[in-house]
Amino acid sequence: MKIANVQAKDRARALRATLGFLQGDSLALDAVLTETAEDTDPGATGALILALTEQAATYASAAPDAAGQLQSMILEYARQEGNHG
Repeated sequence: MKIANVQAKDRARALRATLGFLQGDSLALDAVLTETAEDTDPGATGALILALTEQAATYASAAPDAAGQLQSMILEYARQEGNHG
């Protein structure tokens, strides 16, 4: 599924951020965040988040029962938050 208001530049930023993270390149990640923050489009940050979500969902869909695994993780994080709150 592609999110309608996510543009090619948002998807490219998401890929660059992910690659920077995977390679441990904090400068690359910082460059993406700075570029997004300085974008004149007020929706740039939201678009980056949506592009990252779109990308993560695409990769996760390759895993067996991805939705079930994500739901289990959400419940586990909620349980952990409940123990700290």
